[in-house]
Amino acid sequence: MALAPNPPICLTDLRTEFGDANGGNVCLTEYYAGGANVAAGTSGTNGAVPSSGTVCLTDFLGTSNIVMGTFPAFSQGYTLNQFPSGSTSSTAFSGYQTHFSQQTGIQCGAFAVVGFRHTPSNGYVSIEFYSGTNQSAATVYYNKLTYSGLANATWEVKYEYPNRSTDMDTYERYASETTYDEAKIPSTSGGGNRSEGTYYQLSAGGTGNNYFMQFPYIATANFRNSPLSDNAQARIGDGVNFSSTNDVQFTLRATLSGTSYTAASTTFNIELIAQRGAFLP
Repeated sequence: MALAPNPPICLTDLRTEFGDANGGNVCLTEYYAGGANVAAGTSGTNGAVPSSGTVCLTDFLGTSNIVMGTFPAFSQGYTLNQFPSGSTSSTAFSGYQTHFSQQTGIQCGAFAVVGFRHTPSNGYVSIEFYSGTNQSAATVYYNKLTYSGLANATWEVKYEYPNRSTDMDTYERYASETTYDEAKIPSTSGGGNRSEGTYYQLSAGGTGNNYFMQFPYIATANFRNSPLSDNAQARIGDGVNFSSTNDVQFTLRATLSGTSYTAASTTFNIELIAQRGAFLP
């Protein structure tokens, strides 16, 4: 539980709330934010706990050993060989992707995928994200939402469209066919069958990509042999302009002892087009 928001406060209160990684006599400098006992970003009645320099007992009024981290930006991520402790790099992640082709035998595809995994022993929630087209291999990026005191919480995630009252628009040139054109979004059976605005629980533990809960947006248009007309198209979003109504946002929620903590991503636009031939919508 959090420390009282007002005096009195003593060193033993800090040890009770945050632990004592070093043992022995308690010293205030053991409780810098980002150190062995107190998570980075911890704040209370008097603002953020210092990470260096002068630190006072009153800096810890109203603080707690439970800290929900900030949802990382999709613009920065680790590649697999750098995750989780290497260096992040610019990802150029974008939900706007188009793939057009008239080349024989080519499948056109455009996609944007976000996934989540919680392994309590790591002390963070892993986030994978990638987007691109079938023209070139997409780099899968990773980042993490760190926390303190929430390893035993129930972790959930939801996606939503803040500027829409309905599900994402989809279009398939030949909607009765599932072989040639497909537009998959998280709410479709082929995309995970998860409803917009509903929290879904992350499994605790496990390794490998199979343990990521993925939310895919995938448009594909396949080559058609005669006598089918090779003018396939699949589209997600309106495919014409970058309207904010096609923005998507993800929110992670941790619930512990009846109290919930949340962190939300920034929004990003979804506009995917996969097209063969000269078909115009």
